[in-house]
Amino acid sequence: MSSPMVLKKLAAYGKGKGLSDDPREVLYTLYVKEQMSLADIAALLRVTRPGVAYQVKALGLPIQPPGRRAILGVRARRLGYRDLTAYFHSNGKKSFEAMAEELHVTPETIRRHYDEFVAGVQSGVAS
Repeated sequence: MSSPMVLKKLAAYGKGKGLSDDPREVLYTLYVKEQMSLADIAALLRVTRPGVAYQVKALGLPIQPPGRRAILGVRARRLGYRDLTAYFHSNGKKSFEAMAEELHVTPETIRRHYDEFVAGVQSGVAS
């Protein structure tokens, strides 16, 4: 799908959700703040992933490599949480094994991401 169409759909989505009608601001919110993947954004807007990637590059944002963090965020959203940080806030008392089973990864993966989360909370980055 063409780049102008991606911009139009971003603006319409932002306006419909009560966000800005500036497509670049909406894309920044989805990609950076909500940590959605390019594929998730493309599916949400019913456009192509390359079209979304083009707009991300046009904003000057680095394309994030696909990986476990994105996968964990998607799985946390499927469980009803805003993102991985919200999941950790709500489930911090669970064992790493229980969280790993729920998110379908190894306990070591959960431990690594949880340690990053705790470091962010302690530094005031994650809240």
